[in-house]
Amino acid sequence: MTLLPQFALTLLGLLFCFADVAAMGLLLEWRARAASPGLRLRRLVRVVLPGAAVLGALLLLVAVQTMLLWSGQ
Repeated sequence: MTLLPQFALTLLGLLFCFADVAAMGLLLEWRARAASPGLRLRRLVRVVLPGAAVLGALLLLVAVQTMLLWSGQ
């Protein structure tokens, strides 16, 4: 594999990682803007925790795929 596609895929992965972290921040900010503590807890349990788990798994997947891309296998 030539170097240019590797760099392009790495930059795309970095962009995805930044977007992933921004999405996590948006989830937390959305939860914090709830009107009552009960609603904040409900948003945390129903949306933020599952969403953060999915986003964290995607972040880990991109990191592993980038490492495999540069490992030469």
